Amino acid sequence: MKIQIVPVIIVCAYIVGMLLIGYLTNKFKIKTSTDYLLGGRRLGLFFVAPALPQTMLAAEAPPVLPQKRLAARDFQQAGMCLQQRLQ
Repeated sequence: MKIQIVPVIIVCAYIVGMLLIGYLTNKFKIKTSTDYLLGGRRLGLFFVAPALPQTMLAAEAPPVLPQKRLAARDFQQAGMCLQQRLQ
């Protein structure tokens, strides 16, 4: 199997970019634990408004597959249980 160089370069650039953003943010923007945990209370409505409904939907989502069916590797039955739940 030959390693493709372009995807490796893209992934490495992404990781370096994320680390650089984290370092610069920590050095210049984050002064207290409140800045870190709550974004300094400066996020604004544009960022908070879409996050609240998505959080509520994720908390109310039904389990995807029943655990007993999944543990028994009975995927057909698990799919049928899921289909019945969604109806």
